[in-house]
Amino acid sequence: GTAAGEGGEALFLPQRLARGIKSTVERIFPPDVAAFMQALLAGDKSAMYEDTALQLAFSRSGFMHVVAVSGMHIAFLVGMLQLIFGATRRSALLCIALAWLFAAATGGSPSAVRAAIMQSFLLLAPVFRRENDPITSLSAALALILLANPYAAASVSLQLSFAAMAGILCFSEKINAALIALAPEGRAKKLLEKPVAVIASSLSVMILTVPLMAVHFGYVPLLSPLTNALGLWAVSLCFCGGCAACALGALFPPLGVAAAW
Repeated sequence: GTAAGEGGEALFLPQRLARGIKSTVERIFPPDVAAFMQALLAGDKSAMYEDTALQLAFSRSGFMHVVAVSGMHIAFLVGMLQLIFGATRRSALLCIALAWLFAAATGGSPSAVRAAIMQSFLLLAPVFRRENDPITSLSAALALILLANPYAAASVSLQLSFAAMAGILCFSEKINAALIALAPEGRAKKLLEKPVAVIASSLSVMILTVPLMAVHFGYVPLLSPLTNALGLWAVSLCFCGGCAACALGALFPPLGVAAAW
């Protein structure tokens, strides 16, 4: 009976974590921010959909992807954990476990599962003294998802997630090299490296996702490269800072409110 009870508790841990994140966000963040932070940290976009102006602003600017749990969020999480615990073999196992817990707590969408599988391969490669190959990892992630549920191939979320990642792997480096070559030599070129890398990544994502978006949704977010270049740095701060504020808020609410401010 005790073992079964402990197993049941573990089974519902992701749901409890998701509820805990949402309730903490509601307590420590002001109402005009809470909807965005719930979507960013817990994958719950219901409050964002209730705010028509906010939803339209994100959709028209091509920035809605930042609240769809994907590789970006799991990469932020793993990066933050490695900053805290160090990039060791033991921390790699902890990062894998927490990445899967986060993916499950945020709904287990195809993009989150794909990201968790790829991040697992990336972290396990040095543990087993092997070289990580992103194309192989992406293919393995797709094979595992379709093995579990072949009908997932019809999911728009899965199609966009894998198309975006395939675009980055196939085109990002070439586009980045072509764009950075246009920049003048010297200090300006150094300053432009990161913005150009973000723009190159956005353009490479659009190569394979734009046709899918045109078919499924009937529109194409042409502003996406610009909004990503201007805003992704802030999203990383919001995610990492939001996680820290929620952790503090769970321990001592006034401290969480101060951090959220």
